Amino acid sequence: MNITMKEQLQQFTSWAGVVGWITVIWGALNAIVGLFLFLLGAAPGNYNNPIRS
Repeated sequence: MNITMKEQLQQFTSWAGVVGWITVIWGALNAIVGLFLFLLGAAPGNYNNPIRS
């Protein structure tokens, strides 16, 4: 099986494209979750809660 350099580059670029899109989607999901957790942590607590007393 003799694969030319051009065919190898075409296979590599197709895999690089797939991995790139997966990385972008994963990063976007992480950013959304991180923003939600940031807002959750930035919300002020209720210090006048009668259950805590």
